Amino acid sequence: RIIPVDVVPRVFLADEWRRLSEGLVQRTGAINAFLDDIYGERRILAEGVLPPELVLCNPQFRPEIVGTRPPHGIWAHICGIDLVRT
Repeated sequence: RIIPVDVVPRVFLADEWRRLSEGLVQRTGAINAFLDDIYGERRILAEGVLPPELVLCNPQFRPEIVGTRPPHGIWAHICGIDLVRT
């Protein structure tokens, strides 16, 4: 199925985009920090923030890379984050 794309681009003022881009950078950092923890120390599981089965039984979890760390700690090279304007 094709992903629906709006043919009319979203237009943001410079100040609005500056604030949005800060949030997008923060979200991307959070995603990478989460993955770094899940495949590393697993503090988020040990501290009970998430139940272990939610992560460890997920079909996307890859046990074969536990204990590894990608260059520069970048797990998610591409992050698709939706912006919705209401």
